Amino acid sequence: MWFKIKTKPSVIYGAQHFHQSIVLSRYLSSDLKDVIDPVIKRNGCIGHPENVPISMLADDRNSIRKLALRRILKLRKVKRSAATTTITTNNIRIFILPAFDLCAMDYVDLIKWENVTEPALTERFSDDKITEAIVSTTIIQEAILPTIKGLPCHPQAAERIVKVVTEAAADHLEGTGL
Repeated sequence: MWFKIKTKPSVIYGAQHFHQSIVLSRYLSSDLKDVIDPVIKRNGCIGHPENVPISMLADDRNSIRKLALRRILKLRKVKRSAATTTITTNNIRIFILPAFDLCAMDYVDLIKWENVTEPALTERFSDDKITEAIVSTTIIQEAILPTIKGLPCHPQAAERIVKVVTEAAADHLEGTGL
C-alpha cells in the first residue's frame, strides 16, 4: 500500500487508495477488523463525498469519468435550486465524514450519493466546460486534471507514518505466518 501511495500521491488517487486500504483490511481476522474498522471510519477524510468525484475524474474507465462529470452538473443544479428556495445565513461548508460502505466493491460505491456536495476543486470550471468534457474526454485530461493533479492526497507527515506503520506491521506479522 505504501508503494501505491508513494507512486501516486495526488488527490486524484486518494479515494482509490482509501478503497484499496479497505479491501486489504477485509482479509484480516474478525478481531483485527473490530479494531481497524473504527479507525478507517474515523480517519477516512480522503473518502469524503467531495473527494470521491475527484478520483472519478481520473479513473481509467471512461464511463466513470463521465459519471463524475454528470454528477457534478447535477450537484450544481441542486445547489442552485436550494439557493433560490431557502435563505442561507453563511457559506461555510461543514466537513462531516459519512458512513462508508466497507463492503463496497469499487471506490465509487463507498459513499451514499444522496448527501454529496460539489467538490471545491471543481467549482472553478464552468457548466459549459464540464458539459464539453462529457462529450470530449480530452478536456478532462487537458483542462481539468492538470489543475488538480499537483495536490497531494495526504500531508507529508502522513506519508512518513504510512511507511513506519507498514514496516512495524510487517515485523509484527513476520512470526505469525501471515
